[in-house]
Amino acid sequence: MTYNDVVEIVGGFPPEYAAEMLSAKIHETGEAINEIQHSLVELYKGSENEVVCNAVAELARPRIDTLNRQLKTLKKLLSGFTPDEELDIEAARSRDIFEIASMLGIRYKMRGARGVALCPFHLEKTPSFTLYPDNNFHCFGCGVHGDVIDLYMRLAKVSFKQAVRDLT
Repeated sequence: MTYNDVVEIVGGFPPEYAAEMLSAKIHETGEAINEIQHSLVELYKGSENEVVCNAVAELARPRIDTLNRQLKTLKKLLSGFTPDEELDIEAARSRDIFEIASMLGIRYKMRGARGVALCPFHLEKTPSFTLYPDNNFHCFGCGVHGDVIDLYMRLAKVSFKQAVRDLT
């Protein structure tokens, strides 16, 4: 789960609802981790073949690691929401992505209505990072994508809340 995925979940909602949605997702993710771990404990109890149990545990490890990363991302995002603060998410989303990209040091060349640049998220020789006039971006090399808020969050290394504040 990326910041962009979570922003899609909570985007456009008032901060107090976003916090509730993130809390629910945190609980759901924690339950999924617990369920996998409980299943592994039951497997160990019911099996005498330690090699098979270890193999199953190794197969489950990537899923547990993924869920733990999601949990960490969700908690980090939740810490950025406070119910008493109004964030103008739409105003932040409406900022010109070309202006923000330039401000963040991305040197792009216009190809029609799109901007093309070397991706700031991975090393490459041929530009595969594209800025779109609808304030979205996509890298065809590494697959990273999102809107102007995501771009700012990733490159400025700030929370969603701080990015919205900075962009408005």
